[in-house]
Amino acid sequence: MPAAQNYTGKTPQYIAPFEVVTHNRPNDCWVSFLSKVYNITPLIQEFEGQDCIKPILAVAGKDISHWFDEHTGDIQHYIHPITGARVPYCPHGTIPHVHPQVPTTKWRPVETPWWKDDKK
Repeated sequence: MPAAQNYTGKTPQYIAPFEVVTHNRPNDCWVSFLSKVYNITPLIQEFEGQDCIKPILAVAGKDISHWFDEHTGDIQHYIHPITGARVPYCPHGTIPHVHPQVPTTKWRPVETPWWKDDKK
């Protein structure tokens, strides 16, 4: 069965997971997320020797869609259980271009949330 053509008249290129998994080395690194495949070898070379690249190397050749919000395409965030700050989801450590967000010195936790305030 021939592949469907896109609006430009060209046959779209599909890359299967078994092809992505073979690109799992620092000098040849691909990852997939949100239904696309990315060659991130230049990123790894740019940050070579730095700790921030280790989490990416740990998932080389794999799908990392769970790191990203499918609606915005941006990195997932979660609320840190101790600080209450909204921080990027980096399950294996900080990655390039994603820096953890920390509260300022002016930030204070809410002592009593509004839904538990009996004064109202």
